[in-house]
Amino acid sequence: DKMIEDLTPIAKELTDANLLSSAYVYGFDEQPRKCEEGVRKLFGAVKAKWPEMKTVAVLNWPGEDGGEMPVDDDFPLDVWTLQYQYHNDSASKLWVDSGREYFGYHCIEPSDPSYLNSFIEHDLIETKLLFWYMAARTQFTGWLYYAVDLYDTGCAPNPNPHKKVAARTNQ
Repeated sequence: DKMIEDLTPIAKELTDANLLSSAYVYGFDEQPRKCEEGVRKLFGAVKAKWPEMKTVAVLNWPGEDGGEMPVDDDFPLDVWTLQYQYHNDSASKLWVDSGREYFGYHCIEPSDPSYLNSFIEHDLIETKLLFWYMAARTQFTGWLYYAVDLYDTGCAPNPNPHKKVAARTNQ
């Protein structure tokens, strides 16, 4: 109820500007499958109030247990976002075939040097290869990269920059 109350003035502004269908509610960032009931309840309330507003979440559920994403009509998620290393052809095909969008995702994970990422410590080609990876998996309809401007500096008088990621070994 509180979320709907908080979103109502924003949704009104977006509706007045004819932009509500371009808006989305993002939540449940990397939450485990046991949160499915919460996703259904919270995003269900959003979809009941504003059916044209999209709902988006990073849910690595197939990566957790190898299972499928719920594709029933009552599952109120429009854009399933999955860390790319967990991509599963059958799960993503079922999802896209149900009429929903499917985004790949990377952030500070996967951080293992054997995975592609856009860390400045990695070879620059990796940034381009990430998108070739996406292009080779036709189910992807978009890509999310979290926090391109996040830098943990610690306290201002004594900044602590990120630790360097271990470099790849050439084999």
